[in-house]
Amino acid sequence: MQQKKSNEMLQTLKQQRVLLAISVFTIVTVLLLINNYQLLPSSNESGRYAQLLGIALALFVGIIAYFNITQSKRKQAQLLDTQQQTHAILKSVGSGLFLINTDLKISNEYSKQLESILGQHDLAQKSLLQILSQLVSEPELLVIQGFLKQLFDSKVNEKLIQELNPLNQIDVRIVNTQGKRSNRCLDFQFTRIYEHKQIVSVLVNVTDITRSVQQQQQTVFRSDLQANLLLAIMHADRDEVAQFSKQTKLQLETIHEVLSQESGSTKSQKLKIEPLTQHIHQLRCNANQLNLQMLVYLSDEFEQHLLYLKQQNYLNHDDFLPLDITLDQMDHVLQTINQVHTRLQQAEVPVTAAPTVSIASPETTLQRWQLDVQQLAKRQHKNIHLICTNASFQNLPIQWVDKIQDLTWHLISNAVVHGIENADEREAMAKTEHGQVTVSLLDMGQEYRLSIEDDGKGIDYEAVQAHAADLGWCQDELGAPINKVQMLQYLFQAEFSTLGQMSSDAGDGMGLYWVQTWVDEMRGHIDVVTQPHQFTRFIITIPKPTNAAALSDQDEMEPNSAASDADDEEHYIV
Repeated sequence: MQQKKSNEMLQTLKQQRVLLAISVFTIVTVLLLINNYQLLPSSNESGRYAQLLGIALALFVGIIAYFNITQSKRKQAQLLDTQQQTHAILKSVGSGLFLINTDLKISNEYSKQLESILGQHDLAQKSLLQILSQLVSEPELLVIQGFLKQLFDSKVNEKLIQELNPLNQIDVRIVNTQGKRSNRCLDFQFTRIYEHKQIVSVLVNVTDITRSVQQQQQTVFRSDLQANLLLAIMHADRDEVAQFSKQTKLQLETIHEVLSQESGSTKSQKLKIEPLTQHIHQLRCNANQLNLQMLVYLSDEFEQHLLYLKQQNYLNHDDFLPLDITLDQMDHVLQTINQVHTRLQQAEVPVTAAPTVSIASPETTLQRWQLDVQQLAKRQHKNIHLICTNASFQNLPIQWVDKIQDLTWHLISNAVVHGIENADEREAMAKTEHGQVTVSLLDMGQEYRLSIEDDGKGIDYEAVQAHAADLGWCQDELGAPINKVQMLQYLFQAEFSTLGQMSSDAGDGMGLYWVQTWVDEMRGHIDVVTQPHQFTRFIITIPKPTNAAALSDQDEMEPNSAASDADDEEHYIV
């Protein structure tokens, strides 16, 4: 289209030059004829008539030439105006527009957005196939090559072209100038341009539909989560659901109160983040134990935005508005849980085969952990047995029951995800196919001693050091021997995880941080005993409330090494 307009302008300029030459020749001819007419004697009437006729004819030709020049200039002005308008459209249009001919090369004129969409610059006269070869796989490129040839085959009708289009919603890999990769979903649409019933070129319109596709996937995902929510409520213990609903309502109210606090400075705004993180993380863990994935998903959204806020240098009240929106969605989900739970109770539907006992009952807690461990192990592609010996929580102080049960589950799930190997790895190390997590809680008179042990691979200090170096925490220590006490301290830091990707089970780097926080609140301490490729044991010692003051001096202890019963065991107090 642009090439055609350029050709028209060149042709118009040529016409103007020819007409100008004719006009100049006509003016000269007229002047010569007038001069000769004056020189002729008056008696030569025939000669004078002939010259007058020539003058008239020359003037007529000049008038026509002048008229044509005026028309040509007007047409040229229109062409320039059209070209400017086209350029403005190509500059401002939100999609990638360009023409291709039978050689499949991109036209000289294309929309500005095209370079941003394709992640490449200076696209004029580049082969479309060459550009696509950097975005798609080789098998996909072969299919695309055959399709592009069909575009110029007049025997293939328009409807079939649309149906065959392999570039309709295609996933591509874009690499920008900084070498950063990103995945996008692009939509290519093709429109043939005809001249004299022949296909001369094809107009291509490229749109980045990544966001809309993600929104569609998000809608489907949320629908699946809603279905999961209903099934989870139907199969959960009614008393557990009631207790969860009660606790979650209190947690959401507390979060609302924190968010509604008036804070002016960035420092005061950031003071909100830690209590919000603590409450939402606890809510997420409780929801995950009941397999309420809709609440887990919303909690993850909430936590991710908190991490974003934590990284900002300046904050104001408006930065927390996305959290209010997510919190409203969680309120709505909790209302749905209550409504479904109430209807099930009214209908007297047997929602579970498990005995109906209080959630505070130790038997119910252990039964739930057994089931949760099997589900978690299945998601991690592992085989694991949970053994609870002397793990009765009923004699704990009432104010500590929920907190100690929560930190116990954190360490159990940590053992399943991080500690125990999969079946193939265990077989290669001559271990049993099934891993084992052992939990015990003992009343030692002056204190409680909680132990969670797994027979997995032990703590990988090198992996901990590598991740800490990535975070810039110990880059100066890379050449020195590993300080194992320091590495253990990193494990208990917020947002520290050796997993490469976060999931609903682990990877947010907050599990051990909250274990340490809760133990500190109860004025206790944590012992870590580990042996490479053999086991890891967390021993949590918590003084009884009556003795908390007498033991308060222990809270200020720095991490130190303690004696070990075995030569290969590493025993540390954190």
